Amino acid sequence: MASQAMSPQAETQPLAAPAAVRTVALSKAYGDRLALEDVAIAVPRGSLFAILGPNGSGKSTLLRLLMGLEEPSAGSVEVLGGSPAAARPRVGYVPQLSSADWSFPITVAEVVAMGLYGVRRRLRLPLRHDARVPMALERVGVDALARRQVQELSGGQQRRVLLARALARNPELLLLDEPAAGLDMAADEQLTTTLRGLANEGKTVVVATHDIGGVGQFYDQAVLLSGQVIASGPVAEVLQDHNLHAAFGRQLLALHGVDHDRHHDVTFGQHPE
Repeated sequence: MASQAMSPQAETQPLAAPAAVRTVALSKAYGDRLALEDVAIAVPRGSLFAILGPNGSGKSTLLRLLMGLEEPSAGSVEVLGGSPAAARPRVGYVPQLSSADWSFPITVAEVVAMGLYGVRRRLRLPLRHDARVPMALERVGVDALARRQVQELSGGQQRRVLLARALARNPELLLLDEPAAGLDMAADEQLTTTLRGLANEGKTVVVATHDIGGVGQFYDQAVLLSGQVIASGPVAEVLQDHNLHAAFGRQLLALHGVDHDRHHDVTFGQHPE
């Protein structure tokens, strides 16, 4: 690749701080279907970052690429300064609730302890007795449920257990796929407050979500996807009406209120991600 001459102005500009996540010209195809095309994002370290878009826009695909669970068809992915595979021990992942088998007979503490697999090299006690398990449970407010069977919990409690599992390894980066889907408003706000607190503590938190209002109130930056990047950057710039209509089209049936508060009413079509 031919190098480009740097202008005198560019030479004097300070280097930007390293991003926790960076993608360049990232594309992913499944056969003839292009799920993502030419996606370029940079997620600042210590930020709460949203991946927004309608169903089928590529949100979950992007998360899987960041986790190294999928290989790009083109472009590159950098996570915590290296490849997704190299960064994986420093990354916590919270999948969609529907992807977990909640009928399996296992306690809350045992689920959280699974987050330590591959982290602790010398195993003397069962992982469920590791001190990081109760710490993670307390951090998300479900420490009183440690001995309960996971199938006995509400959807909101189960999501918090999955978040505690991801936090048990004390990750630098958290990736969450639609963590608030199906939650009532109180549970949704409680979860978002927890995520905001984690970012304030210096963790980088990346969330695939439909919650436009919550993103406008609590998040630092966002990318708006519709197979391609519609907009990326500070949420006030991303959540402009013309960007939202470009991404959601006719799926954006109602958008109430101003300043993108938590009273937006958004209805989405049902399409596979």
